[in-house]
Amino acid sequence: MTTIILVLAATAIMLAGALVLALCLSVLYGDTSASYRLFAVRDKLVRLDIAGDIDPDDPWFNHTYEQVNSLLQCSYMLSKTRGWIVADQAGKRFAERRFRVRAKAAQADDHRAKAPTSRPPEPLVPILQELDLALDQLLNTHMGWIILLNSATRQYRKLYKQKAKELDDDIHRGLQMAH
Repeated sequence: MTTIILVLAATAIMLAGALVLALCLSVLYGDTSASYRLFAVRDKLVRLDIAGDIDPDDPWFNHTYEQVNSLLQCSYMLSKTRGWIVADQAGKRFAERRFRVRAKAAQADDHRAKAPTSRPPEPLVPILQELDLALDQLLNTHMGWIILLNSATRQYRKLYKQKAKELDDDIHRGLQMAH
């Protein structure tokens, strides 16, 4: 009977060790692997250009290529624990900037590349579909992006709550002056 208990205890300890190892590996390498599909999409874009299947000056091609490269660079900067701190701060700054832009109702200072308004070229459509799946995977599994988006959401809530408080104070002050 004690042998069975010892075997079960040893098995439980080994499984706990495997779980700790899996968590450590996930922290060390999980963010990088979340970007693999995005790398694959970029490679397909490059192959499309090299093969001459698309005009290199096509606005859809240029926009997509620039955005994918930008996402890959950001993903690298937001990777692993040191990047998670950056992600938290970047999320707050992003939320504050977007809040100010919306409050002013002036998006003229938004320098991001604008998406083309024309229909994408036919050879690019399957790559865009694959990009959609890659982005879903990235945003759902890359801890840096998850932290950035959560941080931005919290900051939005904080800013809107602050704005509502200021409005409430203005209303109370106005009502006091009215009486």
